[in-house]
Amino acid sequence: FFNLGNAYYRQGMMARAILAYERALRLAPGDPDIGHNLRLANLRIVDRIEPVPELFLVGWIRAITNLLPLSMNVRIVLLAWIVLFSSLALAYGVRRPFAARIARWCVPGSLIVVVLAGAVLGVQAVRFNDRSEAIVMSRVLTAKNSPDPQSVDAFVLHEGLKVKVSDQVAEWVMITLADGKVGWIHSGDCERI
Repeated sequence: FFNLGNAYYRQGMMARAILAYERALRLAPGDPDIGHNLRLANLRIVDRIEPVPELFLVGWIRAITNLLPLSMNVRIVLLAWIVLFSSLALAYGVRRPFAARIARWCVPGSLIVVVLAGAVLGVQAVRFNDRSEAIVMSRVLTAKNSPDPQSVDAFVLHEGLKVKVSDQVAEWVMITLADGKVGWIHSGDCERI
């Protein structure tokens, strides 16, 4: 997806490039090259929407979950489980006091790692499976106030803008912009990440 985004970027197809970079970022959230190229592509789109500020705690959780890729976090959780159960077996199955004491020290440490890494893994899995974000693919698009072509125009969008899809009625999807505006567009005018 990263290389595909680079190819689209060089051809001037910003909506396709942003879509590919967003998909690459979903697979490797902490990759600085993907983030840099995505920021460059976003500088070339027309719409500049200021997002609603998020709570500091949400920012911290996002930063923590972006530290390691999903596959690495799965390995950490599995390794911590193995250490936890091995420590439990050694703590209560070994007759040597020194080995049992070391194993008893490993039990709470590995339990803490299992709980924390498991929580991060849960957040990553939910975010990885979330398909509610989309990229506007049409050059110019008018969002409506309701899922009807005769409805009042809500706002105008341009290609490459990231939106959140929250509902669908027939061929219409309800989108929410980063600043909180809500409108309806045809489902073919955007592509989910």
